[in-house]
Amino acid sequence: MAQPMRSNPTFTWQDYQQLPDDGLRYEVLDGELVVSPSPLTNHQLISCNLLRRLCEQIADPGLGKVLSAPYDVRLSDVDVVQPDLVVVLRDSLFRLGPGHLDGPPDLVVEILSPGTARRDLGIKKERYRAFGVSEYWIVDPAAYVVEQFVLERGEYRSTGEHTASVDLHILPGARVDLTRVW
Repeated sequence: MAQPMRSNPTFTWQDYQQLPDDGLRYEVLDGELVVSPSPLTNHQLISCNLLRRLCEQIADPGLGKVLSAPYDVRLSDVDVVQPDLVVVLRDSLFRLGPGHLDGPPDLVVEILSPGTARRDLGIKKERYRAFGVSEYWIVDPAAYVVEQFVLERGEYRSTGEHTASVDLHILPGARVDLTRVW
């Protein structure tokens, strides 16, 4: 797959690796350094519950790994993200390094926060699409909804908004019970 390129990146993977370990959440989106505030309590609770549900479906039966932020995903030299949750299926585990995933995960989950919602719905969604993330979930903690996007022919198609359960497109037969998340 062709990798999107920026003609004059201002911030790179090498620059990112020089950032201080100061507790801030840094990402690089198409060469631009972005800093995010710490998530709110409800965001963290939903993330923890969703992590458990995904682990039941994926990690526990040995079908892959589920990782939570902060964890670096290097999509390119000018795209480094820290999704709230990342799923890497067995066939992609070779891309897991000691400190980051090199390439697109099979599933990315972003939980909306006031400080990140615009980015999660905009440029991050576009970067995930451009780099071939097969499935993308946007979790709205205020509305108790997961909107699921599936990559088809290079574009994201919404499967709808889910409140009770959501079937994993990347893993047929696997279902997450959202009533145990909220």
